[in-house]
Amino acid sequence: MLDALDDHVITSDPTRKIVITGRPVRAKRKALDYEDWQKLIHCLDPTNKLDLIIYIAAVTGMRYAEILGITPKDFDPISQSLRINKTWDYKYRTGFKKTKNQASIRTIRIDVRTIQLVKEHIETNNIGRSTPLFLTDGIAPVSAQINKVLTDKLNSINIPRITFHGLRHTHASVLLYQGVSVLSVSKRLGHSNISTTQSTYLHIIKELEAQDNDKIISILSTL
Repeated sequence: MLDALDDHVITSDPTRKIVITGRPVRAKRKALDYEDWQKLIHCLDPTNKLDLIIYIAAVTGMRYAEILGITPKDFDPISQSLRINKTWDYKYRTGFKKTKNQASIRTIRIDVRTIQLVKEHIETNNIGRSTPLFLTDGIAPVSAQINKVLTDKLNSINIPRITFHGLRHTHASVLLYQGVSVLSVSKRLGHSNISTTQSTYLHIIKELEAQDNDKIISILSTL
């Protein structure tokens, strides 16, 4: 406006004496840091179905619909792996659906504790091999329900809110910070290509690159 006044494009400044009101918009937190991630996992009760859903999201980075599509036959305790090859339609309740893309069909490694918790859930609820783990009378929890449970859990341990999808970002961020390669993280998340992972977590990759550069200089300095 001042430039326009100086160039005589306008004869007066229409913004003069305008008072800007409202509150500044805070950037929403997209993921938990490593310590908060651990706190959340330790405060969950895996014997509770909704808590177990949150737990699985936190330790696998799976999408919500992917978790709802899990059946007992997808687990292989011997190889400690979980096969992800379908999703569940929790919005329109049409049953099993395809994964988001071809790359989303994947097998991921899981830890012994997760396998044991899932096994106990299956046995306690007498779930058939081809039946989704988290249905109640054939109906899965909607996203609003699981997000509320997650918010209440975070509030109970004084951690700022993230969405359920933020658990996926948290899982990926933790792995990257712990030194897992971008390629491995990309495959675990089921991204269509590694560039998706790189663009989504560019800020982390840049931070790790700076640390790597320091390591490179340190190595060269010993020559």
